[in-house]
Amino acid sequence: MERPLVIWDGDCGFCRRSVDHLRARAGDRIAFEPYQSAHDRFPDIPREAFAAAVHLVETDGRVSRGAEAVYRALALVGARLPLLAHRWVPGFAAASEWGYRLVAANRSLAARVVHLLVGDLVGPPRFRLTRAVFLRALALVYLVAFVSLGVQVHGLVGEAGLLPAGEFLEWAQRLRGGEAVLLLPTLGWLGAGDTALSVMCYGGAAAAALAALGFSQGPLFAVCFALYLSLVHLGQAFLSFQWDVLLTETGFLALLLAPWNHLGPRRPSREPPPAPVAIWLLRVLVFKLMWSSGVTKLAWGDPTWRNLTALDYHYWTQPIPNPLSWYASQLPLLAQRVSCALMLAVELVVPFLVFAPRRPRLVAFWAFVILQLAIGATGNYGFFNLLTIALCLALLDDHAFPAVIRVPDTGADTPPEGLSRPRRPLVTVLAVLLVLLQVPPLLGSFNAPRLRRLEPRPLRVLTAAASPFLISNSYGLFRVMTTTRPEIQVEARAEDGDWTSLPFRYKAGDPARAPRFLAPHMPRLDWQMWFAALRAESLAGPSGVDASWLQRGDPWLARLVEAVLRGDQEVLALLGPSPFAATPPHEVRLVLWQYRFTDHGPDWWQRRRIGVVAGPWRPPQSPGSPRGWLVGGAVGIGTTGRPNAKVVPRPSVLLASIGHPWSSRIRLLMARPSPLPPAIDPSAPAR
Repeated sequence: MERPLVIWDGDCGFCRRSVDHLRARAGDRIAFEPYQSAHDRFPDIPREAFAAAVHLVETDGRVSRGAEAVYRALALVGARLPLLAHRWVPGFAAASEWGYRLVAANRSLAARVVHLLVGDLVGPPRFRLTRAVFLRALALVYLVAFVSLGVQVHGLVGEAGLLPAGEFLEWAQRLRGGEAVLLLPTLGWLGAGDTALSVMCYGGAAAAALAALGFSQGPLFAVCFALYLSLVHLGQAFLSFQWDVLLTETGFLALLLAPWNHLGPRRPSREPPPAPVAIWLLRVLVFKLMWSSGVTKLAWGDPTWRNLTALDYHYWTQPIPNPLSWYASQLPLLAQRVSCALMLAVELVVPFLVFAPRRPRLVAFWAFVILQLAIGATGNYGFFNLLTIALCLALLDDHAFPAVIRVPDTGADTPPEGLSRPRRPLVTVLAVLLVLLQVPPLLGSFNAPRLRRLEPRPLRVLTAAASPFLISNSYGLFRVMTTTRPEIQVEARAEDGDWTSLPFRYKAGDPARAPRFLAPHMPRLDWQMWFAALRAESLAGPSGVDASWLQRGDPWLARLVEAVLRGDQEVLALLGPSPFAATPPHEVRLVLWQYRFTDHGPDWWQRRRIGVVAGPWRPPQSPGSPRGWLVGGAVGIGTTGRPNAKVVPRPSVLLASIGHPWSSRIRLLMARPSPLPPAIDPSAPAR
């Protein structure tokens, strides 16, 4: 015989489907024939044996049957692991043969089960179209992320921004020397001024647009990953959100999936098949994202998730609601409880379907997509919902798409990896390392230090080495639900004038102003104001607010006050139209309010004033005074409280922060103090 021959029962529908599946993988490397026509050529094998089990006759005359025949046939087309387990794993051969006999004795039931789990797909799944759709969707997310950041990056981390990226890198290099380059991998080391930041943002947007059109996707996604990773490090607190690191992690995995062998756009049918390991790594990320988000809600001890009351607060306490948030908050309590229970089920139970056969996996896909659409419809979360939906495309195969856009069947995907031989070992080793890197974030979801101590030292070393590249991160949105909505209003006044609130573009302010739809844009200052208000509320009390709130927790907020007093246009462009656009104000203070949605009436919000938490401040008399020094007032509720103190940056802050996993590192980076002068009597004349 020129080719190995698989002999099977031609009268068995289940056998025919199984053979068609194997034939699709084998192509012309294996011949197939029903025993009804082949048994005469093999008189040594009883007809009853042919009817009971599949047989494989190899070119050297070797005959195997049952599970062993299946494994040997798979080995002939490249899948050698089952045969190795059959040979060397104790008990595997016996269990395999027992399972084969059980299925063979119940072929009709097995056929129904397979159809229930797999549908009408025959043959191994293909992912050419899945890859094409996923990569274009991810490129569009990159495009949105770069452009959204580009329109605000100068005010956030530019040369005259709230947290200048150049100052941050200089500070890091003074403390860690050359090691800082390895601990903060960013192209900002070549330049972090306004021009460099714009080039990174809009250069990344251009690369993403070309990738979305199908041009040279492998190299272009590498450019997008390098640029966005650079911006995440340079962005400090303003790029500390989970969707930022989710984009870097997804973007890195896309490098394993994207084609590298052409420059111009090509039809998916002309592409080599993608590496299945890349598809499965994306699915592991989907599982980690969804399941961790559910586990943290229960493991971190928040009572609102455990008693299903979290959504009673969510719609009006989330950072930036939209108009539908108000309507969702008016739903009956029973609807809120049921919605909360369904969401926890989607995050805790459905993720395990990611590893199930294709039909249960389709259920997981639609459950995740519906959840993301519901979240996106009732809140503004930047590009997070689009990115998550794009990531969930990895749960599909080509057969899941409408027939009119499916890739034509051009034969078996062989070899299945679609990779050159030199790349296969590299991708395999990288895949193993990436799977190992998922262990610490998953263990961290349980909020159990004992579990973290179980990590072996080599895994901790690997995690520390990979941490600066943000390719394996922890997730857990809203693990603790906020039950109040504090808001900081920046108030200013001219000399002898009345206090006026400076409007922000998107966050809650005027009670009569309707919330806005702004996704997928991500207004990063408005988001950070939400976090700053929560921290101020936690420190507010009869004795005032701890001065370290501004100096260590939110150093950019002191820079915001200074920018308002100076009239810095790059920063003021992040705010709404200012009544002090022509002339900077004489004084600025920060006032804390409590907001919540109204139940009815013309206004969207009702609010209650808590008091002044910081200020008032006045600009320095000398126009050439260095940035970071204000003539300021007290910090505390009302005009009382502990005075500010001049703070010198402590090297230990950065020493401890760089090299930590991302979530810990960013919290410590945000602790970089901003120097403020001693408090003065706000009624005293400016010096």
